[in-house]
Amino acid sequence: MRRVFEIVAIALGGAVVLAMLGFYGWTRFSRYPAFDYAASLAGEVETVEGWYALEPEGEPVAGLVFYPGGLVDPAADAAP
Repeated sequence: MRRVFEIVAIALGGAVVLAMLGFYGWTRFSRYPAFDYAASLAGEVETVEGWYALEPEGEPVAGLVFYPGGLVDPAADAAP
């Protein structure tokens, strides 16, 4: 019985490691580019030290940090 438990534990551990490696590879190599329209508009947005800086014309009353996700190029969200 102990031998069966060891085999199952090793198999589950291996499956978890394979799933983690697959997820890591997917998030590193499956990037989706911005549409041409958004990429062209993002070129007009001011960048500060490599970050997009979207600032209001008037006096700001609050701040918002927008962290893009979904494996999409940040330029897709930078278009005003």
